[in-house]
Amino acid sequence: MMTDDNHKTKINNNSTKKQKPMNRKNYRVYVKKHKFSASILATIFIFIVTIWPALLGKYIITDITIPESMIKDGFDRHFIARSMMDSILSEERKLNTLLPLTQVNALNPAFPKLTPKIGPISDDIYQIISPILNMIYDKTISINILEKNNEIGFNIRINNILIFSQYEPYRNNTDLTDIINHASAELFNYINPYANIMRLYNMSKFDQAILAANAIIYNPESHKSDIKYAYNLLGNIYLKMNDRYSSKINFEKSISIDSKFSAPYYNLGTIFDDDGNEEKAMEYYKSAAKYDNTYPHPHDRLGDIFAKKGTKEFNNKAEEQYRIAISIAPLDPYAHNNLGNIFFERGDLFSSLDEYMVAIYADPDDKYQYLAAARVLANIAKDEQGDKRKYYVREACQKYAKSIENQDDDGASLFVIESRMPGKNFTLNCSNFSLTE
Repeated sequence: MMTDDNHKTKINNNSTKKQKPMNRKNYRVYVKKHKFSASILATIFIFIVTIWPALLGKYIITDITIPESMIKDGFDRHFIARSMMDSILSEERKLNTLLPLTQVNALNPAFPKLTPKIGPISDDIYQIISPILNMIYDKTISINILEKNNEIGFNIRINNILIFSQYEPYRNNTDLTDIINHASAELFNYINPYANIMRLYNMSKFDQAILAANAIIYNPESHKSDIKYAYNLLGNIYLKMNDRYSSKINFEKSISIDSKFSAPYYNLGTIFDDDGNEEKAMEYYKSAAKYDNTYPHPHDRLGDIFAKKGTKEFNNKAEEQYRIAISIAPLDPYAHNNLGNIFFERGDLFSSLDEYMVAIYADPDDKYQYLAAARVLANIAKDEQGDKRKYYVREACQKYAKSIENQDDDGASLFVIESRMPGKNFTLNCSNFSLTE
């Protein structure tokens, strides 16, 4: 079976044999005699738009996979935009072979451009792909939306076909940063409008985020799930702006749309918790935990309220809540750290150390975890003698130094450590690995 290219060659060869010097009359006869079929014209068009540009430059391709849960829950998308850009630039540097394009379509009648293969997402995706393509002068983006194993992936292709931009700011932009950031924002906003509010929120563009949220809320075509997310994020925005009154109102509106939506219950709980209204805070935390059993933070906060009461009974209740949080999220550093505090107060130093070390593993950038580990190691050392004592002091010094890294007293060698016994602190000397009570 002949390829399209061979087919075209054969036609051209036959035409050459029969061709005679032509005047205008002969030319009309020639055209009638050698009329091309629609399929051949389509083949030539595809060759011009895909194969010919491939001879002039290389294609770039990259895949970014995003868990479906992140799409639904509206987590921070900014880092995904960055990863898109970084992946594309990385592929651009290492790519040595041409990657053929598989589909061509004229989104805009004036300019043929690459288009995505449409997966489970509706054909409305064209409405956002088209303006993205129109924004780029010397690069074309093709985005495939794929679904596999409950994940949505974005497959991005870029080639150097010359197209005309209708968006001047990007006309001579050789850096892909703005292009990819804009493309990802448009895509996320299409899949979940709430994502665009999150993007603005994480950029601290609160006024714009409020406008974007209200645009969803007051759009008669918005789905209820989008509106409840928008109200919840409006509450977070106002809370960030220290407008607690407006924050509460929006969290309550989110709940009025979906009484089983966990997030606004938790957020209201934190407001009442900070105000010292523990009873009301616990009520909201319990509702948040009830409506989402995969959410560890309400249990963390409930544990904190119990732990603050200080009695053995409430410490046991706090431990129970922290263990529930850990059962949901095994590497929840907050729960492990606070569980370590409970063990420390009980005098179970090695269990306390185990919890602190897990917290450090889960969140190595939190310096408080190192301080907590240094404290328990020093207390273990206090009860030891000889080499064992020096070993635990040395370990405590290492953890303490890590806890004050990049701070003013980074070079210090003497530290005051809290003893397990209240009011009986001691000094940790890291110059000679000794303890002084």
